[in-house]
Amino acid sequence: MALRDLDEAPANDALSTALTQLHGAMSPYLAAGAPLLARLENLQARLLSGRLQLAVLGQFKRGKSSFLNALLGAPLLPTGVVPITAIPTYIAWGTHPLVRVSFEGGRAEEFHPPDPEATRDIVFRYVAENANPENRLKVSRVWISYPAPFLQNGIVLIDTPGIGSTLRHNTDAALRVLPECDAALFVVSVDPPITAAEIDYLRLIKPHAARIFFVLNKFDYVPAEEREAAERFLRDVLEKDALIAADEPIFRVSARFGLAAKQGLNPSVLRESGIGQIEDHLVRNLAKDKIATLRDAAGRKAMDIVGEALTDLAMRIRALELPLETLDERAKSFEGQLRAIGAQRSATRDMLMGERRRIGEELEARAADLRRDARDRIVAAAAPLFSRDVLDPDAVAAATAEFFDRAYEDTRDSFVRRADDVIDVHRRRDQELVAAVREIGAALFEIPLSAAATDEPFHHAPEPYWVSERWEAGLIPHLGGTVDRLLPAGPRRKRRQARIERQVDELAVRNVENLRWSIVRGLDETFARAASQLEGRLDEAIEATRAAIRNARALKQGGSNQVAPELDRLRSGVVQFEAARSSLAHARFGARIEA
Repeated sequence: MALRDLDEAPANDALSTALTQLHGAMSPYLAAGAPLLARLENLQARLLSGRLQLAVLGQFKRGKSSFLNALLGAPLLPTGVVPITAIPTYIAWGTHPLVRVSFEGGRAEEFHPPDPEATRDIVFRYVAENANPENRLKVSRVWISYPAPFLQNGIVLIDTPGIGSTLRHNTDAALRVLPECDAALFVVSVDPPITAAEIDYLRLIKPHAARIFFVLNKFDYVPAEEREAAERFLRDVLEKDALIAADEPIFRVSARFGLAAKQGLNPSVLRESGIGQIEDHLVRNLAKDKIATLRDAAGRKAMDIVGEALTDLAMRIRALELPLETLDERAKSFEGQLRAIGAQRSATRDMLMGERRRIGEELEARAADLRRDARDRIVAAAAPLFSRDVLDPDAVAAATAEFFDRAYEDTRDSFVRRADDVIDVHRRRDQELVAAVREIGAALFEIPLSAAATDEPFHHAPEPYWVSERWEAGLIPHLGGTVDRLLPAGPRRKRRQARIERQVDELAVRNVENLRWSIVRGLDETFARAASQLEGRLDEAIEATRAAIRNARALKQGGSNQVAPELDRLRSGVVQFEAARSSLAHARFGARIEA
């Protein structure tokens, strides 16, 4: 997520301010694009983008947009529009209303609406089917920034199209969003009760959502004595299909009363609407914990970065203080000790690539098993249809989708864990080499050594290619042709069955290859990124010592009139770094997120 995609964080975020101060202190003493600066900038971006993201899902006409408007306390999203295009809308905190529309190809337009109604009208122009039929405007995403209190704790709401007449189209849009989300809110209503289409939709999204919260909307549409029965019915249906745990709450709400209560500043009506309860649950049990964890991790890593930067400054100062002859001796010693590090580095790299090959071989064996299993499953689904003159491929398509949805998840998860375990072992080995290089440099220059900033664990997270390339059964032909009709019943059935089985073989092979290739691609990208980062961290540690020596030699050869000003500048940098570290420590332990 780009930094411009969401408006600025709340103004009172002391940690963000401390990170900005640290960046300003470090920039004059490090080259543009220096690894430590890049790591700090990445940390700032993660702090900004690592908010709690909630996808809001549901069938068309369940009051999903009204529910979102109630959470936001303003009618920002169009309601009652039939139907909506498959364009996600992101709503995040901003000090002023802003709508940003991103188009395919990278172009974007920004609007500054004066009020919620104007915001709703702008959004309508880009997401409503009436205004943008079949997404002819090529909109990829719509961003809304708005000063809604509910968003101020770092929550980002994502509105997704309601399922309806274009079930697969809208399901795909929701599934593409879910990997970015921490949880999903699934909105149903009391009238009518949950439908079979919604159950099917939930089965599809369940494997992709970390957590699903159920919202029973429009409870005000039924008499008070029927509300318990409506909730009980919903729970029974969900539990029957293992879509909800017995202890998970169902939030009963009235979106229209909730919005009216917020606009009229009526706390008692807000409580009765149920909107207040779900807000409290999300902020206290999700946003607060997640953001507090993220802030703690960002603060610790920033402390490591400033500590490493102070060590580098101390090395540069000490190199300038040493006589040139002594500096040359220590440079020679450093290069000699690096030879042993180089041998270990080559061995580590070879082992990493060897593990990648072994995982690839395991994946090939798994793909062979899947081709056989897929063929058996699809043939079994098609068997009852062998005797028909016309074969409707829907049953085969359903069996194919069910098999590959599950197979993709199981296979991907297995190889994700395998890759993560392997890369984590090599990450620790690389950190040991980095630590050894830094210890050599610190010992040579007789300076204290601070802990190095560590990298994030690698996580293999392939894009869900199967979402955009749905499993199709379109290869199954119409079997009522002239030749088939002229044959006796027995040969006709055998001919039809042989033809179907050939098509099933092709279907299984094609879809297993799609599955295999998406995982291979994810593995290749993950291992390549891991190898690049591991190599880069070691190169960075080596270059820090070499650069200190190289720069000191150049200044000393230029005369003492160049050394003294540089020493003064670097010592001033130490003071600034220490001040930034103090502010960072205060922000870490002084800032708290108000629930």
